[in-house]
Amino acid sequence: MSSSMYTNIIASADKIVPKSWHAAGSFWNNPAGPKTIFFWAPCFKWGLVFAGLKDMSRPADQLSVNTSASLIVTSVIYSRYSLVIIPKNYTLLSVNVFVVITQSIQLFRAFNYRRKNPKIEEKSEVEGSTWNHPAGPKTIFFWAPAFKWGLVLAGLKDLGRHASTLSIATTIALFFTGCIWSRYSLVIIPKNWSLFSVNLFVALTQAIQLGRAIDYHYFTDHAEGDLILPTNSSISLLSDIIQTSDGGGSGYGPLMGNLTA
Repeated sequence: MSSSMYTNIIASADKIVPKSWHAAGSFWNNPAGPKTIFFWAPCFKWGLVFAGLKDMSRPADQLSVNTSASLIVTSVIYSRYSLVIIPKNYTLLSVNVFVVITQSIQLFRAFNYRRKNPKIEEKSEVEGSTWNHPAGPKTIFFWAPAFKWGLVLAGLKDLGRHASTLSIATTIALFFTGCIWSRYSLVIIPKNWSLFSVNLFVALTQAIQLGRAIDYHYFTDHAEGDLILPTNSSISLLSDIIQTSDGGGSGYGPLMGNLTA
C-alpha cells in the first residue's frame, strides 16, 4: 500500500517538474535522486547536523565526548561508503561531511573544557558514574529490574509457541503492567532507567504475543485438524484421577480407556 502511494506521488510530481528535469542523467532521474530511497534516507540524517548546530549553544560541560566521537567515526566511514556503492550517493556524502564538521567542533569544545577544568570534570565523572548512581549496582533499585528481564526472555522464547497456547488474560496483564511501570519508573526518586527499560521491553514482547493470540482466536478460521488434542499421557493421568476419586464407579473409566487405546 505504501509503495503504491509513493508511486502515485512520484507520478504526480513528474507532471509538475520542469521538462528539463526529465532529461537522462538529470538530478530528478538520477539513480540516487528524489525518486528513490537513496535520496530520502540521507535527507533525514540532516537532523543530526541541525542537532549539532543547536548544541553549539549548550555549555561545554554538558557535551558527550563519547557520542561526538562515535558520530565522527561513523560519518567518516559512511562518507567513504557513499562513494563506493552503486549508485554513488553524493547526498549521503554531503550530510556525513557536515556531521563530521559539527561533531568535531563539539568534541573540541568538550576536550577544551576538560583541559581547563580537570578537577571539576574528575569530580563530576565520579558522582555521575553508573557505579555510584542512586539507582546503580550498589542498590536494590538496580537489581530488582535486572531480574525482571527474565519476563522479557520468556516472552521472546514464547514467540516460538503456537498462538493457541497463549493466555490472553496473562498477556494483557503483563502488557499493562509493563506500560504502567514504565511511567512509574520516571516519577519515582531516584528515577530508575533500568526499571523503565525492562518494563518497556515487557510491554513490547507482550503486545506481540497479544496480537498473535487475538489473531488466532478471533480472526483465523481453524480446520478440525488444527485443534490441539490432549496427549495420551494426559488422558491416562486424568483417567487415574477419576477412578481414584470415586472408586471407579462413575462409568468414566471405560470411556477414558477407549480414548487412550
